[in-house]
Order: sequence, then C-alpha cells, then structure tokens
Amino acid sequence: MTGSDTLCAQFTAHVGSCFGKMFEQRSFEPADCLCLRDGRECIALYRSPAASLLAELSDGAFHILLGSADAPFPGGTYIDHAGQSGWYALFLLVEFRSGQQIHTKKVLKRFLDGELDPYRFEADLFERWADRILPMFETTQEQSWRAEFRRYFGYPDRENR
Repeated sequence: MTGSDTLCAQFTAHVGSCFGKMFEQRSFEPADCLCLRDGRECIALYRSPAASLLAELSDGAFHILLGSADAPFPGGTYIDHAGQSGWYALFLLVEFRSGQQIHTKKVLKRFLDGELDPYRFEADLFERWADRILPMFETTQEQSWRAEFRRYFGYPDRENR
C-alpha cells in the first residue's frame, strides 16, 4: 500500500463514518481516490446507478459534489463547483433548489471557530436533500436544469451562444 493509498483509506474511512448509511441506502460504492500534499488534498469518487459523488478535501474545506452517473474522475485537476466541469457542489444545488443561502456568514464563522464540523454539515445537507437533488442527475432530467442553474448563479449559458 502506497502513502497515497493509506491517506485515501483514512479519508474514505472518515467520509464513511459520516455518510456510510446514506451511501448504502442510495447504492453509492467507492470507485477511486487520490490524496496529495500529505493528505491535505483528497478526493474520493463514489458511484451509484443514478449519479456520481465526489468527497473533496481541499485547502481545509470539505465539500460533496455531484455529477452524472458516468462523470469522469477528475483526479488531481481543479474542479469547478458550479458545473463547468460536470460537477456541482451539494450546497450550491441546495441553494438553487431552496432559494436560501447555505454558507451564510454565521455558518462560515462556526466553521472557522471549530464549532461546526464540515463533514457533519455536508452529511446533514445530503441527508435532508438527497431525495430532491439526486433525481436531477438521471439522464432524462439532467439537461433540463443546467441552463437554469447557470442563470441562477449568473453564469453565461454557453449552450445557447
């Protein structure tokens, strides 16, 4: 086992401790993992028949990102959290669906003060919203909301240029 394998095992074990039951209920299986910078940057891919999920630790921030069932594993490349790379941050999807800001100043301060665990926060979001968010990635649904998502967050609609 390489150093990266050991770090991936530690990272996925931690992710599993927060998300394991939810992943099991929705048939997410581990598919790939990469850890860089002595474990400070990790990304783990989980696949289900309906969607793909990335657990990402980057610069101390932890996020869940969702993509289509066949979305490619980005490896060590930059991932745009607003869909340009085919991956969408869970918190942005929830903001899009709810119309409510998720990472408010109060929430960010609680993260910085160590009062709020980012893994638990994302797990709670996933638990509350997965049944409304995951169907967006079914092949029949996916294209219908992407342009609306880009407009909502002020991104140009490249498909209609």
